[in-house]
Amino acid sequence: MKYLQHSKSTGAPDSSRQKLVIYGILLAFIVSILFACSAIQKGNKTGNTTKQDNQLSEKEKVAFTRVFFNANKQKILGNLEEAAGLFSQCLRKDPSNAAAMYELAGIYNETGKVEEALFFAKKAAALEPENEWYQLLLADIYKSSNLLKNAIAVYEDLVKNYPARTDYYLEWATILLYSGKLNEAANVLNKIEQKIGVSEEISLQKERIYIRLNKIDKAIDELKKLIDTYPMESRYIGMLAELYKANGMNDKALETYKHMLIIDPENVFTHLSLAEYYRSIGEKEKSFEELKTAFSKPAIDIDTKVN
Repeated sequence: MKYLQHSKSTGAPDSSRQKLVIYGILLAFIVSILFACSAIQKGNKTGNTTKQDNQLSEKEKVAFTRVFFNANKQKILGNLEEAAGLFSQCLRKDPSNAAAMYELAGIYNETGKVEEALFFAKKAAALEPENEWYQLLLADIYKSSNLLKNAIAVYEDLVKNYPARTDYYLEWATILLYSGKLNEAANVLNKIEQKIGVSEEISLQKERIYIRLNKIDKAIDELKKLIDTYPMESRYIGMLAELYKANGMNDKALETYKHMLIIDPENVFTHLSLAEYYRSIGEKEKSFEELKTAFSKPAIDIDTKVN
């Protein structure tokens, strides 16, 4: 409390805020120069501008950069409407400037003007298809507009251009899942596994997909793969036993539960699962014995006992 009062009296927080604003504006200036100059140069090289000589004069470049910088400054300050007006002014100076289109698309997306955002995002991405930031914004707008087929196509191109980016593969698989394309999603997850090895997140996601597709053998294989990779993790063995049980493979379920006890003999929930298993097949005495064993373990809590 004393520290807060002291800071207030010396004006330290205000000074810090002012410094942050200054740093932010300086950063915006650097970014704006890089974006603007890069976009102008690309336009000059490819002939993307609509000017008759396909080139901005030095004076026009300076004027464009000044407006682009001011637009970024207003965006950082939160004046999005004014920033949008300035970026639009940039496009009047250089109608095929992808950086200005990208910034406008981002502002319109943030302010809920989805049609305008999509218009400029598509144009920026088409002008510079190798720019991943433009592609990511376009994919994001497609997702928010529920144009999932289009978003899938963007991510398919992204993983071709950036094969090391597993996060792009994950996003691609997620959109495929939302679109109901389960087999395609599983195939993408397999590609991720080839890159990073066996992991819980990927294997369990595939297991759920295969269950939904009624491909129980493949779901079983995913759990077995996890068990082979992490043989001392009894949780995966329990999940396999439950999957066997849910699909009427009682002998395999019992065998798997017993294997759990070898791995983790003190696991209370293994005994409880066995008790439930024996009860479900009508072997009440064995069920009661497993319950007694579970109740004798100090790890079991009172709520579990009551249940």
